[in-house]
Amino acid sequence: MAELYAQLSATLPGVDNQYSEKTSFEYYLSLHKLLLGLEIVAEGQSALFKFGTGKEEVSVQVSPVSMSEFGKLSSAYSRTEPELTAQSIGMPGITLSLLRQHKAAYFAFTSYPKLEQIIAHCEDLQATLRTADSRVIIIDFRGNGGGNFYSGLALSACLQSLDQIDWMQGVYVLSDGETFSAAMTNTVQFRQILNATVVGTPTGGDPNQFSENSVFSLPNSGRRFSLSKRYYPFSDVQSDAVYPDIHIAPSWEDYRTGKDTVLTYLLSQLNAHTQLPALIE
Repeated sequence: MAELYAQLSATLPGVDNQYSEKTSFEYYLSLHKLLLGLEIVAEGQSALFKFGTGKEEVSVQVSPVSMSEFGKLSSAYSRTEPELTAQSIGMPGITLSLLRQHKAAYFAFTSYPKLEQIIAHCEDLQATLRTADSRVIIIDFRGNGGGNFYSGLALSACLQSLDQIDWMQGVYVLSDGETFSAAMTNTVQFRQILNATVVGTPTGGDPNQFSENSVFSLPNSGRRFSLSKRYYPFSDVQSDAVYPDIHIAPSWEDYRTGKDTVLTYLLSQLNAHTQLPALIE
């Protein structure tokens, strides 16, 4: 695996730091065209993948599929703990789960809706949170590869008028190595404008980096390439990532059994009404 990582690292796109490099590697490790170019697999032929579970090794012959077919597949991961009941709030890419026993509103922010969709459904969202008497806000940017960060700012503006929220200690943002681009930007911004505590693992995005991706086609070959044309310094401290205030790295065993390590820990601390420590190893 280390040898393969060395071969792939120079070709991985969308990499700001070591965390997004790892995430990109995990994805491109299964891309048939790339493995074909590196002469690791044969064109159109299945490849032998070996998986070590800790106790045994499992070998599987995997045949390549088209990207359109791949896009229809879903992750094998299924969250079993904590149990959430997500509801639509009219903002595609964002769902809301009301955790009434914790007086918390959990937003799974997996992708970015349009700005106007946030604005159009803001009042309904405010009414829902007032009725639920939510005092804590948890915004989950894990796995969010980005979009229009102004949509995220619109959500924060919508939430800021809720005086019932504990704005001193009751706002949390969850991040991981897939928190990239606009999601990383909103993580920085929510820490500032919502006084949010960032929980999880470092972001895959660099807070001081070029952005605004534009795609061009070369006139002769027709090949397409992208260029990030604007530089955004979102942090006055030079760093390669947004590092969480509370570092919690999920274990493989928790992932395998569907336990959300980060959210489970956070809710347990809210339930205990204790001040969260600065670091969890």
